[in-house]
Amino acid sequence: MASPAQQSICCLFHNSSVYNGSHFSEVNWSEIKEAYNWICLVSASLSACGAIYQILPRAPRYFPKTQRELDAFVRQRSLIRWLAVADLMAVAGILTRSIVWQAHRIPWRPQQGEANIDFAHLFCAVISGWVMFFYLSTYAWTVCYSFDIMRLVSDKGSKMVLYHICGWVVPMVLTVGGLLPFYLPSLTSCRDGKEHWLPHYLVTYCSILLVIIITPVLYYISSKKVRTSMRRRGLYTNHERRVIQTISSKYFAVTLVFFVCWSPNLVNGILLLFEDKVPSGYFISLWNYMAVVNPMQALLNSLVYRGFGSCTFGGQEAFETENARKRVRKNPREGVQYQSATDFEDSENAPLLSFRAVSI
Repeated sequence: MASPAQQSICCLFHNSSVYNGSHFSEVNWSEIKEAYNWICLVSASLSACGAIYQILPRAPRYFPKTQRELDAFVRQRSLIRWLAVADLMAVAGILTRSIVWQAHRIPWRPQQGEANIDFAHLFCAVISGWVMFFYLSTYAWTVCYSFDIMRLVSDKGSKMVLYHICGWVVPMVLTVGGLLPFYLPSLTSCRDGKEHWLPHYLVTYCSILLVIIITPVLYYISSKKVRTSMRRRGLYTNHERRVIQTISSKYFAVTLVFFVCWSPNLVNGILLLFEDKVPSGYFISLWNYMAVVNPMQALLNSLVYRGFGSCTFGGQEAFETENARKRVRKNPREGVQYQSATDFEDSENAPLLSFRAVSI
């Protein structure tokens, strides 16, 4: 599967004793590996395009009118790009793995010599650790984005250093802690037993579950703060209702994308607990489905966070941003500037990014 749980495939096909006597031993993997690899290649290629598009600079069609709006614009764009970088590195790992496997350097080919088997399994372990780290990083940046939204509408500053610690250091610690029990003392073999696979299992599936739970809660708090702020200022007409509706729609879209891409992995984790009672065909179908939706996170994120629009070179974007700074210096108003609901539809300039609530 194109997910952090890829190590289970490495161990499954390299160390037959792990699943000796199970229905997995009866599966003819040579018949399904090519289709699986092609699914990964196509899905990851499309997602790489989406991630690159999200990283590319683009001149905004909405220009901040106050220093607060400008700060919000800059810090939210930064978070979105770091999320896209993690997405891009993850799908790059999937593409590399699929290309190498298409070249028949896979850990479950018994006709290979022992040295080739060890190399194939070593590669599988390393590239899967790469994919696991960067996908855990996307989870962290997704939560950081949601947390920053809550701080934004509460009129609080950014915590970029904390975000980078959560986005890179924490996933590294979790990846190492989840993988070492699997492979020590050698990366070319797997260890059987609950004490070896349980840390990896908990890191993989608990991380997904936490994001699915935490993100909607943060967005709910943010929406509530925005609504309360508007009402306290005496602004809650049909116009403000449309703004709130637009905000809620984008919150829902961000949460839905993560749920669609990663909920199949939770189903897989549950089924693994009853592996002896579930037909192998269920797992194979689920893994192929995960090979589609897991990498698609990058493409779907590019639609949710940025939408479609013209890309520019960095110089033009810097020029536009500097123009916005000059306008802010000439007109340093501190109040919230409400635009029409349609003004908020332009990707990262949506209410998540351009709305700035007063302190409540």
